[in-house]
Amino acid sequence: MLRTNLHPLSTTMPKIRANIIKRQRGHSPYISAMLCIAICGLCLQLYGQTLRVRIYSDQYKPSFTVSVQTGKYMVVAQDKSKRIIDTIAILSSGKQELSTFRCEIDQNRKRFFIGQTARPLGNYNTIRLIALTNNTSFQTLLGDDLRWYDGDLDIVYTKAGIELINSIGIESYVAGVVESEGGHQNELEYLKAQAILARTFAVKNIKKFIAYGYNLTDDIRSQVYKSRCYKDNSVLI
Repeated sequence: MLRTNLHPLSTTMPKIRANIIKRQRGHSPYISAMLCIAICGLCLQLYGQTLRVRIYSDQYKPSFTVSVQTGKYMVVAQDKSKRIIDTIAILSSGKQELSTFRCEIDQNRKRFFIGQTARPLGNYNTIRLIALTNNTSFQTLLGDDLRWYDGDLDIVYTKAGIELINSIGIESYVAGVVESEGGHQNELEYLKAQAILARTFAVKNIKKFIAYGYNLTDDIRSQVYKSRCYKDNSVLI
C-alpha cells in the first residue's frame, strides 16, 4: 500500500513543477510589457518638461563669462528661497554692450558685471538668466572652454565655489547628450538608439542629485553634456 500511495505522487510532482515553470514563463512577457509601459509613461510625463543640469561640474570656476547668442534674457537676483529680490538687467543678442554677463570671485567676494562696466553690480547668492523670447541661447566661457547652451542659467554661489545650472527641456538635453557622447554622427539608426538610451537614463535618474538643487550633472556621474546640439541632427534626435 505504501508503494501504491507513493507512486502517484512521484508521477505528479514533475507535472506540478512543469506547470509552475510554464506559468512563470507565461508571466515574463506580461512583466516585460508592464515595465515598458511604465518607462514609456515616465517619458511621456517628462516630454516638454525642464531638467536642471549642473554644467562645468568637474571644474572650479573663479571667473567666467556668459554671452547671449540668440534672443533676450532678463537677469535677476534671487534669495535662498528662490524669490526674486532684484532685476539687474536685460541682455540681448542684438546689443554688443548689453549681451555679456561676467562673474568673478576674489577672496570670497562675488562680483558681477554687465557688458564692459568695471563697477560691480552687487553681492548676491544666486543670479538667474531667464529667457524672455523663444529660441534663446547663450555661450559660456570658462578659461578657454567655450560652450553653447539653450534654455536658462542659474549661477549659484556656494561654500565650494560657483555652481552653474542649465535649465533645459528634456528633448534639447537629449540632443546635446547624443552629440556630446557620440560626435557628429549622421546615421539615423545610431541617433535613434543613442537618443533612447539618453532619454531612458534621464528618466531613471531624474532625482539623482535633487538634494543639491539639480537633477543631473554634465559629466560621467550622469551623462556627458558639453553643449547644445550644434548640427541639424537635433531635429532627428
